[in-house]
Amino acid sequence: MENNRLEKNTLSYETEAFNEVNRKLSMALYIFGILTWFIGPLILFLMFRKELPFFRQQGKAFFNFYLSFFLYFMVLSFFAPDIPILNLVLVLGVIALNIILLVGAVKLYRGEKFVPPLSLKFFK
Repeated sequence: MENNRLEKNTLSYETEAFNEVNRKLSMALYIFGILTWFIGPLILFLMFRKELPFFRQQGKAFFNFYLSFFLYFMVLSFFAPDIPILNLVLVLGVIALNIILLVGAVKLYRGEKFVPPLSLKFFK
């Protein structure tokens, strides 16, 4: 491993170490989503998307989810000044976003695939 990047020849697709790297980086994507919103996961995804297929798949699912929620929040915030109950919905949406990201991090750490709910397909 050189420059903190995985080389294609370092880990084969069958090894346990490869699966562990996939799991932990995929989990880190969701944890960084809570801590740094969009920037941390984007940097992590751009660094490792070519070498790790499971991570690439989970990264696309993460960004589909994040962009979907961003779109939902933009629409709701447009109408929120006129309808006061939508402010509560926005707050509950932020809480739900963080809970979903935590559930995703736990599932990915266990090695399970995770498809976040309410995601629109921006990336395939």
